[in-house]
Amino acid sequence: MKNQQILTTLFDDKTIRVLDKLLEKSGVFYLRELAKEADVSLATTFRIVQRLLGLGLVEKQTRQKFVYYNVKSDVPVFDELYTLLKGKKTTPLEVFCNKVRPLDVQVYVTKTNQLFLVGEISEGWLRPALDELKKGVKQYKHMVVKEDQFKQMVEFGLVDKSVKQLV
Repeated sequence: MKNQQILTTLFDDKTIRVLDKLLEKSGVFYLRELAKEADVSLATTFRIVQRLLGLGLVEKQTRQKFVYYNVKSDVPVFDELYTLLKGKKTTPLEVFCNKVRPLDVQVYVTKTNQLFLVGEISEGWLRPALDELKKGVKQYKHMVVKEDQFKQMVEFGLVDKSVKQLV
């Protein structure tokens, strides 16, 4: 059974529209804003969000007389719903690898989030993709080296043994 068939069997159209908009949110959102974006009435959106509160996908916060909500993207149900509704989530590192693939460069990553970009290419060609990667994930440090330099670094133990080739 395809994901879309599962969704339409389990949820009605309004719930799917609210979930779709909700999964795009990062941080705080207001119920009225979500209802408008999903084109669903405020009352229906409220009922859907109440069910999502019960699942632990959403957290409710009150400040003075204002009520706002926060999507909890770190809970397992988030990833499951995201995959069901939108397909596999692409990481910033996967996006980066797809952008540099045509540049004839090899990409290696270690467990300590060091990126080695190996090939005959200047960093200037890689800069736009690197800048975009760092917007999404700040913890990567990178080094552009030629292939023979990289081999020597591995031989001398300067590269973590956990290095994994991505491209």
